[in-house]
Amino acid sequence: MTVRRKDAKMEQTGIFQGRVLVPYAYGCFGWTRGGGSVWHGGIDLVGADDATIRMPYYTAADGSRKAIRGTVVTARIVTDHSNRTWEWGWYVCVQLDAAQTPDAVNYLYFCHCERLLVQAGQRVQSGDALAVMGNSGNAALNDPPYKHCHLEARATATGTGLDPTAYSGTANAAGSYGSAEDTSAAYVYGIDVSKYQGTIDWKQVAASGVKFALLRVGSSTNSGPYVDPTFEANYKGCRDNGIAVGAYLYTYATSEADQNAELAVFLPALSGKTFEYPVFVDVEDNSLTGLGKDTLTALTKRMMDILDQLGYLPGWYSYTNYITNYLDAATLVDYPLWVADYRSTLGYTGKCDIWQYTSSGSVPGISGAVDLNRDYHGYNRKDKPTGKQLQIMTVGPVDNAAAMILWGISNRYGLGYDAQYTDDTKQAQVLTIGPASAGDAMVVWAKAQELGAPYKSKYVEG
Repeated sequence: MTVRRKDAKMEQTGIFQGRVLVPYAYGCFGWTRGGGSVWHGGIDLVGADDATIRMPYYTAADGSRKAIRGTVVTARIVTDHSNRTWEWGWYVCVQLDAAQTPDAVNYLYFCHCERLLVQAGQRVQSGDALAVMGNSGNAALNDPPYKHCHLEARATATGTGLDPTAYSGTANAAGSYGSAEDTSAAYVYGIDVSKYQGTIDWKQVAASGVKFALLRVGSSTNSGPYVDPTFEANYKGCRDNGIAVGAYLYTYATSEADQNAELAVFLPALSGKTFEYPVFVDVEDNSLTGLGKDTLTALTKRMMDILDQLGYLPGWYSYTNYITNYLDAATLVDYPLWVADYRSTLGYTGKCDIWQYTSSGSVPGISGAVDLNRDYHGYNRKDKPTGKQLQIMTVGPVDNAAAMILWGISNRYGLGYDAQYTDDTKQAQVLTIGPASAGDAMVVWAKAQELGAPYKSKYVEG
């Protein structure tokens, strides 16, 4: 496992910390449309790792950077469409102090913000937070819509736009720029998605640098558990575009019976699929907190144990405060932990493998916000030896009627089957079934659960 430095910081690239994306060519400076009738006077930037817009540095032609200062002269939204600045939505204008840079730029505009973090008259310098990236103003009309910052540089407040790339941290071309974190904090960059991200263009996602995706298998409503309607399409999209895959099950289970009902729906959706990353049990719902630490921890462990028996690499997900107050992390320490913590540095002090560090990320190919993650473990290295893909199952004791049912399943799937009576009365049997693949083992497990039969499984070399 790669050891992460808790104090590692993202380097500021242009107006964002971490990577900056120029997703579309039409967002570049000087782009013309409509036969030259529309001219783009700035550059459209997406913060891939951080949505906070910051006062940039000046980057010279030789690559050297210089801190700059200025005064916020405008921080507002204009709704009167007779004023062209309505197109910018919420925006900030900073007038630079004189004689700081060799170019003609005196004013920087940061537009389409979701909200502002400064006021007119405020002094700012490189690195100071100005606003949060959004899609206000005419950015809401984009097709596809996406959150970004239109950065514009001018010599005068009413002049035309000048080349802003000395401040954007990018070239004037579509692409990804900068790095998410210093090299001492090695990790793999990924996302997690569900139906709430809608239809995803996985080709664009892969091109943006996303290496893995954790897909929601399902959740529950008042009507019971359901499979996420985007799970199959998202799985295929990842497979078709070389993105490693994991999964998660959002649980509302307050009892073993509830868990069995959830698994009866979720497991068939997992069947036949391969995962480079764990299948996580997502334990975060407020409806579970009344169970107490011991009960909730035991239920979480039980579901992971079942996933393990079925051949999946199980893990658990929650957020720092929830873990601290409602779960016993020490009991679950042997399982991979995916933790949500949206502070600038990871506040969780226990062992964890994946850090979900924001819920407001932006990735090309996805409309709206998406969770961003860092895998410090490196699951693409495969944790389970490839030879351990088959299982031998021990089921029972079961009565003779149940044994016949399980024999029928074994026969149907071509599985090895052996039965031993537990005593001379010949009323109860212990069954040995297999070797079986993870998918076939799941079928046997589901029937054993339905029959109330004890169940154990172990891997064998296949």
